Amino acid sequence: MITNPNDPRSPDHEDSMTASTLRSMPASTPEKPSPTPLPKMQLFILLYIQLAEPITAHIILPFIVQLIQDTGVTNGDITRVGYYTGLVESLFFLTETLTILQWGRISDKIGRKPVLLIGLFGLTLSMLSFGLSRTFFTVVASRALAGALNGNTGVIKCMMGEITDETNVAQGFSFLPLMWAIGNIFGPLLGGLLQHPYDRLGGLFHRSQFWKNYPYFLPCVTASIFSFSGLIIGGCLLKEVGYNISSRGWACIDFFVDTISTAP
Repeated sequence: MITNPNDPRSPDHEDSMTASTLRSMPASTPEKPSPTPLPKMQLFILLYIQLAEPITAHIILPFIVQLIQDTGVTNGDITRVGYYTGLVESLFFLTETLTILQWGRISDKIGRKPVLLIGLFGLTLSMLSFGLSRTFFTVVASRALAGALNGNTGVIKCMMGEITDETNVAQGFSFLPLMWAIGNIFGPLLGGLLQHPYDRLGGLFHRSQFWKNYPYFLPCVTASIFSFSGLIIGGCLLKEVGYNISSRGWACIDFFVDTISTAP
């Protein structure tokens, strides 16, 4: 028996209506999980520690040229000032580049927190040494020490990945370049405001010849105090979040490899 599919009483008509209805229904999309709230206290401590590095790296910019001239390494030849200035500026990042992966490996063995505290102690010590430097050798040694003892950039990123999950990791990492921007603003600003306090600020600074003999110590000790405050805050309040102990000691480095390989 032949049936008419347009006949409402026909079974074929019901099947065609069901198929048409299914096609017209919107495809269901899985609901995205709501972002996990960021651990605000731990995030604040990490960002505070991160801020110490750009401040320390750039606070010397306003006076490094004059400091190079004061050391006498150029023998009065102005054309050589730029060379030595660039050398001192690059030393911090050069020594940091040579040691940062090793600090990441050490953090896989002893934990993130101890390595971060060592880095802050290195920044504190090196900036005090830099402010007291009166020869080119001590200037170079201080900047090289600052970079060599500071592997915090990589370790902070590892720890950021450990205190966040897939729902809020992008939000957490977005704060890191913000800290660098803030440090790049306030580092040179503090260096310019606080250098030569004996001649420029007067008051209490006129009571001691120390500030005249060491005109760059005030901005350096300011950066040093900031790093030391991060060491105290981190030592008291920062929590280990269960870093992955690897028998090879490469978990922190593997984190960077995984991040790069999964990037779009």
